This record gives sequence, C-alpha cells and structure tokens, in this order.
Amino acid sequence: MKFYIKKDLSELKKMKLRQRMLKDSGRKASDLFEICVFDPEKVGKKNCENLIGGIEVPVGVAGPMDKLEFYDLGVEQGGEGDYQKSFDLIKEKRKLLKQIIFPLATTEGALVASVSRGIKVLNSSGAARCIVVKKGMTRAPVFKLRSGLEAKKFCYWLKMNFSEIKKIAEKTSGHLSLVDLKTWSQGPSVFARFSFDTDQAMGMNMVTIALKQVWQELVSAHPNVELISISGNMCVDKKASALNQLLGRGYQVKAEVVISEDMVKELLGVSVEKLALIHYWKNVVGTNLAGSNSQNMHVANMVAAMFLATGQDIAHVVEGSQANTIMEKRKDGLYV
Repeated sequence: MKFYIKKDLSELKKMKLRQRMLKDSGRKASDLFEICVFDPEKVGKKNCENLIGGIEVPVGVAGPMDKLEFYDLGVEQGGEGDYQKSFDLIKEKRKLLKQIIFPLATTEGALVASVSRGIKVLNSSGAARCIVVKKGMTRAPVFKLRSGLEAKKFCYWLKMNFSEIKKIAEKTSGHLSLVDLKTWSQGPSVFARFSFDTDQAMGMNMVTIALKQVWQELVSAHPNVELISISGNMCVDKKASALNQLLGRGYQVKAEVVISEDMVKELLGVSVEKLALIHYWKNVVGTNLAGSNSQNMHVANMVAAMFLATGQDIAHVVEGSQANTIMEKRKDGLYV
C-alpha cells in the first residue's frame, strides 16, 4: 500500500482514500481512526503526514484548587546578572491564583481521582507555593577539530565571540534572545550548548534555525572546524539526563506546601512519621538503588495527561518526569 498519495486532492479526500485502503486490506482496527473532529486541511498539511483520521482520549478535570501563591521569576540570570535587582523583584512577582482547574487526558482509571484527592489536601493547607524559572530552550551542535588542543581553543573562541553569535542568532527572530553558552570538549570534538529565551514559544525549531545561521555567517569561517550535527544530544531533547536535571531546560518548576498533621491523618489516612518513612525508603533509597535520578512517585502520569489535554509535545514527558520529591517532618506538620 502507498499511503502517500501524489495527487492534487484535498487533505480530506486523501484521508478518506487511506481509510478505504486500510479497510480493503482487512485491517479491522482501521475503524478506530475514523474520528475526525479537526480540520483535515490544517492538520494534514502541518501536524501529521499520511493522515487517516484521529482517536479520542477521555479528558477529566481535577480541582478546583482554591489558591496558589505563584511566582514567575522569568529568565534565570547568567553569571553577570543583576542579582540585587532580581532579589528586589521577587515580592513584585507574586500572584495569588484562585480556583484553578486541571484538564487531564487519560485512559488510566483513578488518575483524575488521585489528583483530585491531592488537591483536596492542598486546599486544606492554605496556599501552596509555586516558583517558575525560565531556564531557556537549548540546542547543542557538535563540531570536530583536528586535535584535542584545537578543540579546547575553539571552546574559548566561541565564548570570546558570544556577542557576535548573539547578534546573528537574534536576527533570525524577533522573539529570540541568546542567554547562555556552555562548552565541553571530548578529544577533537566540541559540544556547545546554547540556551535561548524563546518568548511564548517552545522554540526548538526557532533555535535550530538561529544556530544554522550562526554556522553559515560566522563559525564556518573558523579554520579546520567541521559541523558534525546541529544537535549533538547535549541539548538534551526528549531524553532523561543528569545535565537537564542540573542545568534545566525549558522551565523549572518548584512547588511546596506544609500540610498539618491532622490533615495528613484525616485525608491520607497515615501519620506524618509513617509518610516520611515511606518517602525515604521508596522515593530516595528505592530510586537510588534502581539507578534513577527521578525521586518521585508518578509525576509522569500528571505531566503526560496535562500535555495531552493542552496540545503539548507529549514526548517531553521524559524530561518533565525528572522530578524530585522532598518530605520532612516539622513542628507545624509535613513539609513537601
């Protein structure tokens, strides 16, 4: 079967032809994909090739969460940032969000109920706090030089030319700002991790286009350098990594709350001491023993359900699930 139809037909007609080919081939499951509540002309040309239809995923809603103390601290400062100004602005960045609801797309029974129970606990505890820091979208080309010494000198050259690189990159989009550059050399190769503020866009394509322009206008003229790949996997995109855990990619989110001892017992049916003990042996020791760097219960569930419900790239659940949970007993209850 040739699903790519080389005819001047509308996307809707192409989709119907592919559906018919699937049925004629005896594939009974093809009926599953006949749902089409979107515009095939838009989706078939932009979002999905060889379109055959769609599927439905149930969407539930958790909440409302009564209130959340929310701080959007913007783009993280670099080594020469004005930290006094940032420190002074923290109070001004505070917003009190109220009656927040959470759409969750899932086929896993009890997930929405589980999140709802968590929100009930948070609502009993006053305002939880959420701190968001924009780490920037990254892309990390890999270059090859003739020797390890030349590779190290090239690392220095890139940083010396940061201002020129920034100027060229930012010409490619009015929504782009280069904020950081880190380099690593391995033998004759150099991995350069560029970090950008991409405004409201997720921006992976945007930063790739910018760095291609940097290569063409500036870096390619450097003697004895070869661009191996515009992405050398040090970005790190859609893969679990210690690098993203340490340096961040996209946004870093920190959430915290103190739950009273009475509410832990009443709503979770366990003592503070017992819950902290479970957390230690499960999330800390068990995770370490497994060789994982995600000390949490099932963050991936909520991230995937939220991404799917809001049209985000669900593959980023890999990085989004790299979360660390902290629990400790305090005089006023359980800090989480």
